[in-house]
Amino acid sequence: MQCIMRRAAVVAAILFAIQTPAAAGWKVTNLGKSIQYSSLAVDADGHPHISYLAGSSPSTFMLRYVHFNGKTWRRQTVDTGGVGIYSAIAVDSQGHPHIAYSGLDSSSMLKYAAFDGTSWTITTVDTGGYSPDIVMDPNGHPHISYALSTIGGNVPLRYAHHDGSNWVIEAVSSTMLSFGGSSIALTGAGAAWISFCDQSSNLYVASNASGSWVVGFLDTGLHPSLALDNADRPRIFYASVAATKYAAWSGTMWSFTTLPDGAATSLALDGSGRPHVSFGAIVGNDLEWTYSMDPGSGFVGVALPGPGIFHRNTSIALDALGLPHITANTTNGTLRYAQLRLADIGGAFQNVSRTPLVSGDRLTARLEVFNLGNLNTRPVSVQFYLSDNGVFDAGDLPLGPPRNVGAIAPGKDKLVNFSHTFAGTVPGTHLFAVLDSAEKNVETSEVNNTVSGIIP
Repeated sequence: MQCIMRRAAVVAAILFAIQTPAAAGWKVTNLGKSIQYSSLAVDADGHPHISYLAGSSPSTFMLRYVHFNGKTWRRQTVDTGGVGIYSAIAVDSQGHPHIAYSGLDSSSMLKYAAFDGTSWTITTVDTGGYSPDIVMDPNGHPHISYALSTIGGNVPLRYAHHDGSNWVIEAVSSTMLSFGGSSIALTGAGAAWISFCDQSSNLYVASNASGSWVVGFLDTGLHPSLALDNADRPRIFYASVAATKYAAWSGTMWSFTTLPDGAATSLALDGSGRPHVSFGAIVGNDLEWTYSMDPGSGFVGVALPGPGIFHRNTSIALDALGLPHITANTTNGTLRYAQLRLADIGGAFQNVSRTPLVSGDRLTARLEVFNLGNLNTRPVSVQFYLSDNGVFDAGDLPLGPPRNVGAIAPGKDKLVNFSHTFAGTVPGTHLFAVLDSAEKNVETSEVNNTVSGIIP
């Protein structure tokens, strides 16, 4: 129940951030210029990992990688020599990046780079590799969808995965648009789902869940982004005719939701299966960088700050808190990274004690107040209450005025010492502390804002 309540609180906080972006913690960072074809993944610690193509011409193209380690941005050159176009990145359970990307020689080979924490290992997987996407399985093995060709025309769609010893390559379809994008996801049982389009902008969905590849037509569209919900049902976000669309499979049929016309589509699902999307909404002659999510009553969104984005490049991922991280390449070649940052105030009593005095009892306690979120809090107030049972309610007795403990940085805590003397025996069994009692903070969750301790 607490997990469900927490997810609901995160959704409420995100909705507030969409409706009042100036008051929320949206932070946008410029990560350099002469950059294209970026891809984003977020590790278990909430740190972003981004792959991208750098360079001003094919002769200087290189694959680069940048990540935030919690304190600083670190950048590396992964591969050089006319490579890095159409990169896709994933992180494994250890937080190590894996990148699928294309070279620019006559065959546009599919390349794969893996970082083990110390160095990169680079492998040529196949003789062609446009529009790759990559996902890691629980064993840390990569699975890649891609087009077997250079730019232009209908070409074969292939699926490559590493079985721990060798690369296994399978043909999926003979008709993929090489620059139309592919997207892959794995079921809990390890089956693959892939979405792709052909030269006529027909959008397809393929799966080997039955034991062999089955390909089905979905709609007219380009640049699909596919994710699976907790029941392994596919959801796809893509650019269609005069709209972007979100398609959801119920197990028996597809449903479609229409969003504003645009391009550069990317999709992520949160722990409750709610869709979060990033795309470029067409505004005049530009693509406006847009984030939108559906809390269950329809999509709502916000335009992110900065210049318009390139028509193929945006990428979204969610962290463990369910908050969005988004990258986009702008039309002037700047790589921009946006993160929604919110505080999350929690606390715990380190001790609660009662000391008998001649005139009555003295109740003392030490409370730890911490910030589990990713944004500095505003000043945090704490109100203590006395209760005659273990349930906090409106009838509980406030003990003194609220305490102001000041702002708390992400990952930090502050200690509050409490003392109250009663003219007799303590008339209660529990001490409660209500955190952020003045309600000055927008948080990812307020489920943990009430703390209780048993009075001995």
